[in-house]
Amino acid sequence: LPANGSVRAADVLGGIRGAKAMLSGDAISLSGVEIIDESTLRVSLVRPQVYFLDLLTDPLASVLSRANVENWGTRSWAGGILGDAHESGSNDLGFDALPVGTGPFRIASFAWDVGATLVPNEHHWEGAPEIDSVEYENLYVSDASGAPRQPRVAEFDFFPADRQMAESVTSGNAGIWDGESLDIFGAFVNEVAPRVSFLAFNTALPPYDDVDFRRALTGSTTLIPAESWLWLEFPSEPAKGLLPPGFPGHGGEASDRKGDAESRPGHTARDGSEPLRFVSRGDDVLREWFMEYTSSWTSELGVDVEFLDIGDVSFGTFDAHLRDGTLEMRFVTVQPRFPDPHAILGMIPGLFGPNAESGETRELAAMLDDVATEQDRAARIAKYQEIERHVLDRALVIPVFWDDGTVYELVKPYIRGYTRPAYHGSRYAKVTVDTTHRGYASDRLTR
Repeated sequence: LPANGSVRAADVLGGIRGAKAMLSGDAISLSGVEIIDESTLRVSLVRPQVYFLDLLTDPLASVLSRANVENWGTRSWAGGILGDAHESGSNDLGFDALPVGTGPFRIASFAWDVGATLVPNEHHWEGAPEIDSVEYENLYVSDASGAPRQPRVAEFDFFPADRQMAESVTSGNAGIWDGESLDIFGAFVNEVAPRVSFLAFNTALPPYDDVDFRRALTGSTTLIPAESWLWLEFPSEPAKGLLPPGFPGHGGEASDRKGDAESRPGHTARDGSEPLRFVSRGDDVLREWFMEYTSSWTSELGVDVEFLDIGDVSFGTFDAHLRDGTLEMRFVTVQPRFPDPHAILGMIPGLFGPNAESGETRELAAMLDDVATEQDRAARIAKYQEIERHVLDRALVIPVFWDDGTVYELVKPYIRGYTRPAYHGSRYAKVTVDTTHRGYASDRLTR
């Protein structure tokens, strides 16, 4: 429904019959979804979508309890959950109190700034997991007295690690960390979906509706190695395209898109002097990175850039810009939810919401619709590569970082069956604890 302001509904559910009528406000129900019985839905598409079953793994496509939705559905996720309620310390939140899911675990307890406990879901389609529970603990907050918590890494069965820590464990030098030996762990490398980050422009607004202006911004931008700023534990590199290494369709790199070297914002900007505005949800690292990343826009093009973060605008204001279609730029990091180029390219037309439609977004959406029916995989990949080149040539986005998705964790040696799914699912579903392992009694410390 338009009143909900979803910026992704069209991408995930837009292929269902009747979705366009709902998105445009001409209908209040989805004609392409029919209830067969209390556990079955029939979904009808306007035309074939090869990746439709993949889209159904997106949380946005979840089937929800009517009572649950009516309990919390009027509450803004950003303002009510992440914003006001979190800052006030309130735990009386509808969505947190009545979570709905179909995974191998259910939430037994949850509290802001403390942690959560998961227990097996006896109704899971693969059967309930064997372990009794999974306990998460928030390490980044203070205790009741206001003092920072000082948990020992050894207390945990799983612990996130950066590359340096993981390499120290595997090389036998683990004792250099925190004054305690981490030799009771083994370093575990998870290969997850490769990621891409990019800066996107709202082509429904001037001066971003000028392709030469966008090309000038792209051409003057200096690629900064990700390791200097973000995700220090990940081996990242400046992106040369949108489809990252190891992902279907990777191979076509961005060309030199300097565009019109004389492009200046004066003839297209709102009044010829207003700065470009980047609105963030609040991230000091992002501010520092963004200002250096875009410094060449000022030095080479004479374009002033203004960074607005959580101290300048509220979460609600950010979402209001998104709903109204007035957000100028977005920094986006995509870890694809399924291994298909649509998981990355398909989101671009709707990044700024339904009220930011432009000739550029309509053209790109039509290209994506055309490839959706192609069932020959090689032909589909080739078409997606053409779409990637189109996006880059039109400077709709600036690729920023590629990330191979390698994640490091410390895992106790008596843990069995632990894996991190590449695209979707629970990493703990098949976990068991080998109580006969020689290190179990001595390594399993209690808090």
